[in-house]
Amino acid sequence: MGNLVFVLILLVLLFPAKGEASDYPARPIQVVVGTPPGGPADSAARMVAEESSKELKVPIVVMNKAGASGSISAAYVAGAKPDGYTILVGMSMSLSAGFALLPDIQYKLSDFAPVARHVVFPILIAVRADAPWKTLREFVEDAKRNPDKYKSGSDGGGTALPWEAVLQSSNLRVAHAMYKGSAPNIADLLGGHIGISTTVLTPLVPQLEARKVRILASSSKMRDFPEVPTLAESGYPDAPKDFWNGFLAPAGTPEPIVDKLSGTFRKALNNPAIQEKLARIGLSASYQGPAEFREYLQKEYEMYMNFAKKYNIRL
Repeated sequence: MGNLVFVLILLVLLFPAKGEASDYPARPIQVVVGTPPGGPADSAARMVAEESSKELKVPIVVMNKAGASGSISAAYVAGAKPDGYTILVGMSMSLSAGFALLPDIQYKLSDFAPVARHVVFPILIAVRADAPWKTLREFVEDAKRNPDKYKSGSDGGGTALPWEAVLQSSNLRVAHAMYKGSAPNIADLLGGHIGISTTVLTPLVPQLEARKVRILASSSKMRDFPEVPTLAESGYPDAPKDFWNGFLAPAGTPEPIVDKLSGTFRKALNNPAIQEKLARIGLSASYQGPAEFREYLQKEYEMYMNFAKKYNIRL
C-alpha cells in the first residue's frame, strides 16, 4: 500500500492536473475590452498585453465589445469558460459603480476572479481656454446666478459621476448631456455647444498643447498638472476620486492560472517604458494583486452604493 501511495504522488507531481499553471498558456489568450479601439482603456490593455505576451510566449489578442458602459463585455466574460483564456478588462463603471447605477446588469461581482488592477486615472472638468471661468467655483457661482443658461457634457458612463456630484451638491440647473465617448463631447465643447465638460486626459492632451482648453478640477491629483485642484479641494469631498481598469477572469478560474497571469501583468507594469507610455495618455500604472484587488472592488462597490443613494442617481 505504501508503494502504491508513493507511485500516485509521483504521478501527480510529474503530470499536473489540467488547468494548472505549469501547462498554461498553451494557446492565445483573449482580452475583452468594453470600449471602442483607441480609447485609454483599450490603449492600456494593448500595452500590457503586448508586453505580457513576451513573458507568456503566446499572443494576447485584444477584442473590443463596446456598449452599455462596459457591461456587455463584462457579461460576456462572466459567462466564459474559466480556463484562463478569456480575460476581462474591467472598469469602474462596468463593475464597482455599475452595480449601483446601471439598472439592467446581468452579472454579479462574485462572477469574476480578480487578477490584477493595472491603472488608475482621474476624471477632469474642462472648459475652453477663452471661457470666463478660471476656477470651478467661478463657474458654479455664475451658473447659480443664471439658472438654465449653461449646458454641460460628459463622455458618458463613469465620467458623469463627479459632475453629478457637483450639480446636485450645488443645486445647479445646468443641462447635462452624456455623450457616447470623448470625441463628440470634446467636439461640442470646442464648438461652443456646451460650456463645460467632464472627460479623461487622453483626448484633452492635443487640445491642451494647442491651448484650446483649460482644466478647472480633477477627481484626484495629477502628476503632470499639480496646480489643478481636486474636486475635494474645490468643495466636493463626496465626488468619486480615482477611476480604475483591471484584469478579471471568470469565477472558478484555477488559482495557479490567476497567480501566473497576475505576476506577468505585474512584471509588465514594473517596466519603466510601459509606465511612461501609460503616463503619456493620462494613466498611472497601479498594480494590485488578486487579494488586494478583490478587497478594493468591495470597498468601491460600497462607496458607489452610498453615493447613488445619497444623490439618487441612476444612469
